[in-house]
Amino acid sequence: MEQNENDGLTEEIIEGAKNIMQEKSMTIMVPSTEEKLKIRHEFSIASRQKSLRDRVEDIMKANSIPLSRFESLLSMVSLLGGNQKSDSTLAEFIINTNKAMNE
Repeated sequence: MEQNENDGLTEEIIEGAKNIMQEKSMTIMVPSTEEKLKIRHEFSIASRQKSLRDRVEDIMKANSIPLSRFESLLSMVSLLGGNQKSDSTLAEFIINTNKAMNE
């Protein structure tokens, strides 16, 4: 696929858009069985993942940490790169940070 320097779109996209405008229709290829399985798998993974906000809130509730500290803890976890951390690592960080906030 070539990149058109004028607008950042590939030639394939430009030709497809022209075809849609001229023919008033789109040709869509049905994915192969292998592609369908991959798509289903990716959607199932995405639908199981909780947001960082939900993960932090769940950990706080499970450890009886006051939700009044939610925004502060969420902010710190975000700086830590919380989306990339396991639940156990997040829980350890949140619990230890909460203890430090109590001192």
